[in-house]
Amino acid sequence: MMKSILSLMTVLSLAVLMGCVKQEEEAVNAPTVSDYAKIRAASAAKIKEAPAQKPVAQQEQVVQGDGDGNEKGDFGAGDGFRYDPAGRRDPFRSFIVERLAQSASEQTRGPLEFFELSQLKLVAVVVSQDNPHALVYDPSGKGYIVSVGTKIGKREGHIVEMSQSSMTVRETQEDVYGDLTARNIEMKIRHSEGG
Repeated sequence: MMKSILSLMTVLSLAVLMGCVKQEEEAVNAPTVSDYAKIRAASAAKIKEAPAQKPVAQQEQVVQGDGDGNEKGDFGAGDGFRYDPAGRRDPFRSFIVERLAQSASEQTRGPLEFFELSQLKLVAVVVSQDNPHALVYDPSGKGYIVSVGTKIGKREGHIVEMSQSSMTVRETQEDVYGDLTARNIEMKIRHSEGG
């Protein structure tokens, strides 16, 4: 009885060991996070290397015919219709590539470019002659040191001026007519009440 239990335990332990070895072999061959990062970087590089496709200028179509309206090469467009691709998306270009390019451009945004200016809090300004700096907190309480020229805010704003107790941010907005207008917004240091 003891021998049968011992042999059963030996067989079970061998089976478990074989399963663990197989799992370790599979884990060794599995892709890692760095492999995925390399693949993403390679696809982003391909997107950047691909030449930007510009709309093809409207081309005159050569029409051959016998003069009686029996034209060849028009493919059923007898009324003179011509396709103008200007301002339209290329139907043969992958929309996934365009989204990858868009996400790549979004990744270049700084952390302060994801917030409205009203959500950010100016805490301190250190003014010097050559390069003034300021401390700005985001809504979560994380602090960032900024200087003149730093991009800030959702509307493509950037810091243009700093004084003892404030800084000026210039934002560019598109109005209802499609015209771009710039406006300056002054952010002041907020002093806490009660001490």
